[in-house]
Amino acid sequence: MSRILFLFLTTWLALFSVLALSDYPVSLFALAQQASKPDAYTESYGNWTLRCFNQEGENTDVSSEESNCEVVQNLLKESTGQRLLMVRFIKVDTHYEMLMIAPFGLILEKGLNLIGDDESILSGPFRTCLPVGCIVRLPLTKDQVLGIKQSENLTASFTNVENHPINIKFSADGLSEALKRLE
Repeated sequence: MSRILFLFLTTWLALFSVLALSDYPVSLFALAQQASKPDAYTESYGNWTLRCFNQEGENTDVSSEESNCEVVQNLLKESTGQRLLMVRFIKVDTHYEMLMIAPFGLILEKGLNLIGDDESILSGPFRTCLPVGCIVRLPLTKDQVLGIKQSENLTASFTNVENHPINIKFSADGLSEALKRLE
């Protein structure tokens, strides 16, 4: 027991020595303030969240010229909290882009189909798979954005490795209003 206490105390002593000898004045109060500072400005629109932050990762209002904003919805499996799908929209210059992160176990060559109220809006290939999931990033035409905004329900459709369709339905409630805030 005394060895554990000794290791704990020497670790804390080393940490405080480094902080005390550094060229940068650091206080525990300043570290606590920085840690509790929100990293993004957010607004909620139905099932969608508008998040804005600047290049330094600090929170900023959507109207700020330095802000990077996105409209996002994470779809989670209710029983486990595991993410099934992440859908994100950003404004790039004069057009929107959509990014989706889908689960693993898909036939990547078959890509993604986004369906709005039982009508196909767009389809596109997966770019790659990373530890967070398989990624689709597509620039959107004005007609595709209009189709998305006018839909009440959306479905992301892909094919799993057993060649079975996977359809993940999600609500478009609030999406149109959130996208208007990006304009």
